[in-house]
Amino acid sequence: MRDNIFQSDNLRTNRDRELLNKYKNNKPKSSNHKTFVSINSIEEFKNLNLNKEKLCLCIEKDGIFIYRLKDNSLFYIPNFLLSEFNNIEVYSISYNIKEIIKYFNVFDVEIKYCWDCYIASRVLNENVSDTTLEGLYNLYIHEGDSQNIIKIYKLYKFQEKHLNKNNTKNKELYNLYRNIELPCIRVIANMELDGIQVDKEYLYKLLNKYTESDYDYRYLNNLNKNLDDNNYIHSTINQYAAVTGRMSISNPNLQNIPSTKEARDLFIPAEGNVFISCDYSQQEIRILAELCNDSKMISIFQENKDIYAELASIIFNLPYEDCLEKNNKDIRNKTKRILLSIIYGVGYKSLAEQLNCSIEEVKDIKNKILNIFNNIQKFEDKTIQEAIENKYVQTIFGRKRRFHDVNTNREYRQAINSKIQGTGADILKFVLIKLFNNKELQNLGVKIIIPIHDEILFECPIENREKAKSIILNIMEKSIVDYLQIPMKCDIIFLIKWGTPYVESE
Repeated sequence: MRDNIFQSDNLRTNRDRELLNKYKNNKPKSSNHKTFVSINSIEEFKNLNLNKEKLCLCIEKDGIFIYRLKDNSLFYIPNFLLSEFNNIEVYSISYNIKEIIKYFNVFDVEIKYCWDCYIASRVLNENVSDTTLEGLYNLYIHEGDSQNIIKIYKLYKFQEKHLNKNNTKNKELYNLYRNIELPCIRVIANMELDGIQVDKEYLYKLLNKYTESDYDYRYLNNLNKNLDDNNYIHSTINQYAAVTGRMSISNPNLQNIPSTKEARDLFIPAEGNVFISCDYSQQEIRILAELCNDSKMISIFQENKDIYAELASIIFNLPYEDCLEKNNKDIRNKTKRILLSIIYGVGYKSLAEQLNCSIEEVKDIKNKILNIFNNIQKFEDKTIQEAIENKYVQTIFGRKRRFHDVNTNREYRQAINSKIQGTGADILKFVLIKLFNNKELQNLGVKIIIPIHDEILFECPIENREKAKSIILNIMEKSIVDYLQIPMKCDIIFLIKWGTPYVESE
């Protein structure tokens, strides 16, 4: 039998240790809950068969409240007992399962989970402004109740009616929730718990380089404040930060690192490990090709050509090889920026200034692109019409974004971008789940560290890097072939620091 967790030194951080010391001697105190049964031993829990049922869980000041759905019974487990639950399966329904997973992890307890009221709410209606438990309860239930655990239960019962596999109206949303959003919670919880290591000495060196008024200083100082005792950063990964389903990172924001190599070099793998960085190449253009079903775009990708170079070759009547980035960076970049502007709605004047050319040249190139890829304009028109008629658009995976009024150019762009960026968000989450659940990667000691836009950063023992690279590429490029006819391609590299490629010693 393993050592009692309170005597164990095998905790992730000293912060965990502090939490355990705080929880160790807690005992049930007075509660706002009217009637509850206090569970005082693991045997009582087993005798009640609570490990075999769906349970609403709610973290309270001194322990966990459990609401049993079948008979509306309320139970309480004080924190000092949780360390005994390491071999118990708890099927949890909660407002925020990620925090429940992390909370139980402090006690070395792994829970099963089957519902998250926060994520379910965002899937059903991404435009809800107040996503707190109180806000969602007031929005959907419309009746007073002071007990959080009862709020969770009633909100779950309401949501389950709408996200049920037998509900044909929301079948796609059910699949999105069950197959992507729900399993993604555990992946994100583990990334937050593992964190990423920072070279503290190097951090202090950089801090001395800047003044307090510099952005770099403020960012680096914020990193320093968020370091744990083992020099790890445990950022918060927000699973549903945008209406498109894209994730963001905060406390601190690792998607907004100062754009210098030395800033990225702050982040280092554990001793004997190497980072593996893998990111999708031209992902949003590939998704656009899929959505508009343009035969010319599709054939370019299927032939494994650089779409910007191929497009420049056609427009400027030059050989394809002469338009590749290594041979003609400027002409490829001009074509790329104008093609992307069609998606993002960048104006002619702004583009002309960025590319140092005339507005007439920008217009001419854009018109040629739309003539070559003639399904792009049809896709945009169809998407806008869809938003006007249905009051929503949706991704390939069924994620919806609602529009109450579509009558300006800004809303047109939002509708188009939602289909493209939303599909990209779905793909990233889908792939993260596949990577996290892959037994071969687990056996190789590979950890997913963090997703940054289209990039995923991994950590892996140096000796296993080549095997891991092959598996990662296969999952990221091949696992979505059932959903897309366009091949997805990735760029992958080994890094000894986040900003420095790994060079094998001779």
